[in-house]
Amino acid sequence: MPQHFATAERMLGVTDNKIVGEADLRLKKMADIYGVGETYYSGRVGTFFPPAGEVGGKTYPDPYFGGEGPERGTCVGCGGCMVGCQYNAKNTLDKNYLYFAEKHGAQVFAETKVVDVKPLNGKLDGSDGYEVHTESSTALFNKQRRIFRCRGVVFAASSLGTVELLFRLKEKGSLPRISDDLGKRIRTNSESLLGMRFPAGHKSMTEGVAGGAAVYLDAQTHIGVVRYPEGSGAASLLLTLMR
Repeated sequence: MPQHFATAERMLGVTDNKIVGEADLRLKKMADIYGVGETYYSGRVGTFFPPAGEVGGKTYPDPYFGGEGPERGTCVGCGGCMVGCQYNAKNTLDKNYLYFAEKHGAQVFAETKVVDVKPLNGKLDGSDGYEVHTESSTALFNKQRRIFRCRGVVFAASSLGTVELLFRLKEKGSLPRISDDLGKRIRTNSESLLGMRFPAGHKSMTEGVAGGAAVYLDAQTHIGVVRYPEGSGAASLLLTLMR
């Protein structure tokens, strides 16, 4: 696996976080008080940061792929990564993997959901190919249903629908040979999101990238800063008291 992680980090432009905000500094202070300050690190992210001494928000030619990729903007540290970067600084897949796939002839069907996959001519081993049924993932009424026929199928969305789809295909008999081990030993984020609010007058906690610094309280407990941009107060409606 290491070489594949290295490839993914190169494609996604992963680098050390260069914008340390107030929330990161408070996490470091907490770690020092708890006696684990040495575990603090500023994080690694797929973000295009400005050169040292320069403010963010400037556009540069492709900095990652020898000019073959799209232009990028430098990060301003607004904390809006989770809700959609407005400065073209977040290295999302449309700027690397999908960008080059399309550049080399692949077709990408946005807002499309696969609802069924059947082997052609009843050959369960797929030797004659497959029939893939899709519909619009955003339409309420006009589902724009389509059927694709292909030689092979790769299920690669991981937790974003793939496991659920495979269960449905196995249970309905479309792909009955799917292993009974499906769904076992699944690795999720294994995380809890703990919301924190600060009284008015405190220094803003939004400065930085969404996934910032982190520490290890012990071998099993990892705590990291997650921030949202100014104007995200409605998210507080999701909070409740911690029991």
